[in-house]
Order: sequence, then structure tokens, then C-alpha cells
Amino acid sequence: MRTPHTPIAALALGLAALAGLAPASAATDDDPGRYAALGDSYAAGTGTMTTPNECGRSESAYPARLAGAAGYSDTFDFLACAGATTMIPLTDIPPYWQTSLVSPDTEVVTLTIGGNDWLWFMAGSPQRWVDVLQACLYVDGVLGAPGCRDRITEGPDLAGLSSRISGMIAEIAALAPDAEILVSGYPELFGPFPAPTCGVGTATITTGGTPVAELPVLVARQDARWISQQSRIVNSRIREAVGAARAAGYDVSFVDVAPAFRGHGLCDRSVPWMNGAQGVTVETTTASVSVAPQSFHLNVFGDTAYAERFLVRGFGG
Repeated sequence: MRTPHTPIAALALGLAALAGLAPASAATDDDPGRYAALGDSYAAGTGTMTTPNECGRSESAYPARLAGAAGYSDTFDFLACAGATTMIPLTDIPPYWQTSLVSPDTEVVTLTIGGNDWLWFMAGSPQRWVDVLQACLYVDGVLGAPGCRDRITEGPDLAGLSSRISGMIAEIAALAPDAEILVSGYPELFGPFPAPTCGVGTATITTGGTPVAELPVLVARQDARWISQQSRIVNSRIREAVGAARAAGYDVSFVDVAPAFRGHGLCDRSVPWMNGAQGVTVETTTASVSVAPQSFHLNVFGDTAYAERFLVRGFGG
């Protein structure tokens, strides 16, 4: 195992590496250990993805930053994949995020998952969180009209989320019994804002595929508050899962990122650490909206903030 260091030393080391300075020395040749990063698009770094790829991975993702900061660059298993959930079977994404790929010599695992477990229903069809966000941008043909949640006939079923995450932790521990496991929550997307709506991007309006106008992308205040409330709910379920796993004897910790992001949400008082709506197209003939996958994901500041929170929590120590 690598030599422990204090969280403060880890933070200083991580900031130096993130600034482009020399990374920490790698683990010893006789016992290198491995770092495995699991999770969804927030772990994959989809918000900073520059080259489209199957899992929406980015070299700027917080796990890649952690690997460089703590000396795991040569023993890093990047297994996170956009769209990952805790629910099995899941057939519409590649299998690279699966816990079964964790190796026995893994000594640290990070996990960010749960956001895609929210099964919603709009117009009778199941939707994921990104679909709900898109609906909040464009309601009944109007950008920024309030009430997107009123179109949802059934809310997220989170009853089993905690137990599923606890099960993933147990599975990881069985595959890598010496690994420390760090499980993160999510930031709130929006900060408080007093106006009825807030601009989060620009939309290209098309008719029959032909661009006809550019309009601001707006989110209603009441919808932004509701979205943030959902983030708080899922964070509480993740925290419960980690607590249950710790009580069962597993070496697992919860990394609470939400406090670090306060003041840095969309429409917030300081520079946002998340992307707004990017690549938005509204087709008037079908009353549909599409957004780029980088939308509403961590930007470079957000990836850095995530990495710092993991380092403070003891990553690599």
C-alpha cells in the first residue's frame, strides 16, 4: 500500500498537479496498487468532453485529475460511463462502468452514481433526468415557461436507491477487499435567483430543420428550485447508503460536494462550476428540444472542485 499522507498534504499535492506541476510520485514498483473510477456522466467528465466517445469520458474528468494528483496515472482504471445507473439490467449503455471490472489489486475506488436512477414519466413514457431537464427548458412551446414538473405524471422511485448503492459497495469490496471506497454526492444545479426566469444559454430555433432565430434559453425560478430539491433528495439517499455500508464494516466514506458548489451554481452569485444548456435546438414543427450532452454537467472548475473534495476527504491517503 502507498504511504499515507494527511488530507492537507493531499490537497496541496492535488492542487499542484491540477495546475500542471509535477504529479505525486507513483507507487512502488513491487506494489503499485490501482485506482478504479466508477459512475455516471459526472464521473466520466461528460461536461468537459471534447471528442465524442461511447461513454462521454474526458481527460479533464475529476477521476483523471485525482489519478494524476495522487500518483495513479499508470495504474488508473477509468470505468465511469455516461448513463450508468445502479439498476440491472441496463441495455442502452456500454458495460464499462460495471463493478465486475474492478481488479483485486485495486486500492482505491471512487463512485458517483444515482442521478440516473430517477425514473420519471412524461406523457406515459419513461424519462431520465436529462429528459426532465430538457422539459424544463421548453414547456408547451415556450422557452422558460414554468411548470415542467406539472407534466410529470409520476415522480422518481428512490425507495431502493440506498440499498442498491450499498449493494454496489459490497460488490466492489468483494472484488477488491483492500480497497478504500469513496462515494460522492452531486451539486445543486442552480443557485437562488430573484427574477422569474434565468438565462442558461442560447437556442437555435428551427422550422423543418431550417434555422429561423436565436433565442435565450430560460429556466423558471420555481422549476430551478424544484430541480435543486431533487438533488438534495438523491444526495440524502446516497449518504444513507454509505452509512449503511460503513455500519456493515466496509471501508467506505461519503464525499459531500454540494457545500463546495454553493455560490457556483447556474444563475448564482459567482462563476458557475457547471455548464448551462449547450447546443440547444428547438424544432417548432415537432415542439421538441435537443441539447448537447455536455449540458448541465461539470465544467473545468467543477471537475477541479470535485477532485479537491476527494483529496480533502483522504483520497490516496
